[in-house]
Amino acid sequence: MPEKQPQEDPVTVEIEGKRYTGFYTVSSGVVTVESDWGERSTQAGPRAEQTACSVLCEILPACKSFATNTMTTWQT
Repeated sequence: MPEKQPQEDPVTVEIEGKRYTGFYTVSSGVVTVESDWGERSTQAGPRAEQTACSVLCEILPACKSFATNTMTTWQT
């Protein structure tokens, strides 16, 4: 019997009016985010979609250059 694949869900981060989208899966308490900018995994928090948004932002070059004191809008 084939192993069941985790379901992929989209995750979007909006930075200065531009949207960046990736996809995340949750398996065994680990959130994995895949995007055009890379892939990263981390332990899932209480809300996997919020964890996925944070991980996507860690991957994005736009987040690295974005001011840390500016509000970012997370969308799932």
